[in-house]
This record gives sequence, C-alpha cells and structure tokens, in this order.
Amino acid sequence: MPLNHLRWLSCSGLFHSLGWVAGGLHLIVLFLAIKINSVVIWSYSLAVMAVLSFLGWAASYQRYRVSKDTPTSKIASAAQGYVEVYGRAAQIAGQTTKSPLSMRPCCWYRYVVEKKRFGTDWQVIESGVSSSQFLLIDSTGECVVYPDGAEVASVSERVWVKDDRRVSEWWIPEHVKLYVIGKFSTNRVQSDPSRKRTIFRVLHEYQGAFLSKAAGASQPGEAVLSPDENLHKPLFSEAAPPLAYSTAKGWTNQISKPDDGRVFLIAAKPPATVWREYRLISWVHLAVCFLLSSGSFILSS
Repeated sequence: MPLNHLRWLSCSGLFHSLGWVAGGLHLIVLFLAIKINSVVIWSYSLAVMAVLSFLGWAASYQRYRVSKDTPTSKIASAAQGYVEVYGRAAQIAGQTTKSPLSMRPCCWYRYVVEKKRFGTDWQVIESGVSSSQFLLIDSTGECVVYPDGAEVASVSERVWVKDDRRVSEWWIPEHVKLYVIGKFSTNRVQSDPSRKRTIFRVLHEYQGAFLSKAAGASQPGEAVLSPDENLHKPLFSEAAPPLAYSTAKGWTNQISKPDDGRVFLIAAKPPATVWREYRLISWVHLAVCFLLSSGSFILSS
C-alpha cells in the first residue's frame, strides 16, 4: 500500500522527481532495517532517511522559491529567457493528440500499464508519455509548449483494472487553465520550399485565369472577374501556412526546458496554488528530516 500511495503522489505531481526518488529510497532503507532488526542498523537507517528527507526538502524549497519569485508574464510582452506564463491549453490547428489507450483528445498524456504479480505487487510492463507540442493561449497571444523534460503536475487522472492489468492515465484536457514556467523564446518560422512552390503554382493559375478572362471581354467596360467567381480563394485556402501559432511577421513564441537545468514545470492550477503546495511539501520534508535525525541520535546515544 505505501508503494501505491507514493506512486500516485509522484504521478499526480504532488511530489517532484527528487521527492519521488527520496520516497522510494526511504522504503528500501526501512525494509532493510526491519529485516536486520538491530539497534545499530536502525540508527544508521534513520540517519540515511533523514539525509534523503533533507534532499527532498531542498528540491521542494527550490521549486517553491522559483515559482513564488518569478512574476507571471503576458505572452505578448514576455521577456526572452526564464519566465512564468498562465493561460489556456489548446491543440495546434491541424494536429490531433490522443491518448493511445482511451483515445481521448488532449494536449498531453502519460500512461502506465502494470501487471499483477502476487498480493499487492504490480510490475510495470508498458508506459508512454506524449512529446507533441501544444498551445498556451492568454489574453495577449499564444506560444507553443514543448513538453519534453517537463515536470507535469496536477493533471486529470483515470485508473482502471481489467483482469490482471492495471492501467493509469494522466492527461491535460483542452481549454484547461495551465501554468508553465520555463525557457521562453521567440524564433523566426523557417520557410518551407514546398509551401513556396504551392504559392507560385496557385498564383500562376490565378494569373492565367485572369488573363483568359481579360482576353474574352467583349466590351471595354465589362468586368474581367465577376464577384461570384472568387478566383483568389484557392490562394488563401491551399497556400495558407499550416502553423496556426506563427505570429504576424513570421515569428513564433515557444516555451521549453531551460538549457541551464532550471525547473521546467507544467501544472493545471493557478500560480499561487503551485508555490503554496511546494511550500507545504518542503515543510513536510523538513519535519520528517528533524524527526528521523532525532530518532537516530537517540538510538546511537
């Protein structure tokens, strides 16, 4: 049961990656101490778990300070570099992301399939996570989110059991409010040669139709193109850029994992809620560290 609880806490985003590792190591050390069951081993085991709790506190406190001290920026006026943005999640036009198990449309997904071995023991036999980009939209603009390497927290979750399989699925629904902190940059959209060829071809066809109509006009004042023909329509329907997130002058905003190793976090909750939760988690780690240190000191005395 403790393993199941820790697994849920990890995947739901209540513990970051280092906190999850510390929790797993806690259980391993505790298991060894119970097996050997001597005062000396218990003393060392509590000391090791205290160190792990301290590391968990350090990581949680770092995330608390980063999320609290970084002001929320509007996309249109965000500076280049490490920023925090808050808006609404959306799929990129022409791109459909679905969870492979439930076929649920979403902006991001993660899944784990486990097989029951014996008792309450489950073994992971398959897992996957989405790497497809999606949009974050606020009142001033939009940016592309590259989720690779992100800590994704507090997203929708579903768990179901079928025969000896347990399936867990997490996803970011469309239109949900989303918090992202990471590396923000604005880059020029690279020109696509095939798109250029399409534009030239459509323009050539349009020019040919225009000249053909002009040559067939019988009166000097006769209209060359009638309003209902809309010969310009293919130009905008066929050659329109497929990148819905490109900005007006060929630039696109994007947010991704920082190159310097700083926190890259995606959470389906407001910024204030994010840093308050990390503050609470850091306090819990610190309290556990103090209790374990005290126990180790008493046993070694």
